[in-house]
Amino acid sequence: MAPESTRTTVSISRETWMKLSKLRKGNQTYDSLIAEIADQALIHIEEDEDWDVEKVRKQLNIIEKRKKYHSMDEVFPDV
Repeated sequence: MAPESTRTTVSISRETWMKLSKLRKGNQTYDSLIAEIADQALIHIEEDEDWDVEKVRKQLNIIEKRKKYHSMDEVFPDV
């Protein structure tokens, strides 16, 4: 975990927190999970000029409708 002097607080809704909690692997920290999501998004942006936030949102909406959550690798197999 980062030293206290380099940490910050991020306010998120309970719904978002629940989604993130379902994506965690074992004892993974939220910091680690969010960093993993950001890293994957940045890699995808660098590799694909046609990357679109709406594509990600649509996929997340599909997951929400199913009420079934998957790992990041399952949701974004091409990343």
